[in-house]
Amino acid sequence: MDIYRRIALIRNEDDSNEMLSELIDRYGDPPAPVIALTSIAMLRSEASLAGVTEISQREGWLRLKLAEFNLERVSTLHSQPEYKGNLRVLAGGTEPAIALKLQGHDVVEDAVKFVRAFAAAAAPASPVKS
Repeated sequence: MDIYRRIALIRNEDDSNEMLSELIDRYGDPPAPVIALTSIAMLRSEASLAGVTEISQREGWLRLKLAEFNLERVSTLHSQPEYKGNLRVLAGGTEPAIALKLQGHDVVEDAVKFVRAFAAAAAPASPVKS
């Protein structure tokens, strides 16, 4: 239980590497599900910082509940070629949400990539110099 708790506390790549090194020292090479747990812990941390309160997967879609909805942010993502036509705004729930049609075979990798793009879409644009 202690190891699961510590995996849940992973916040960045260094934390993940440290945890994996410790697991390798104790038990040898970790199986794929353990590595996936560390990736999911990092995803949760990044998502939280980006304003995503919950992530779930269903029927080929990744659903992200948001702390607050920002149309400009979602529009920025929708204009990017990799998300154009694959991004939906979900209405009717108690919290604002968006959904991304999954394209790849690695759901965690797709989720990390999208959460990072979502976080970057919140960054203020660089001032244009004349």
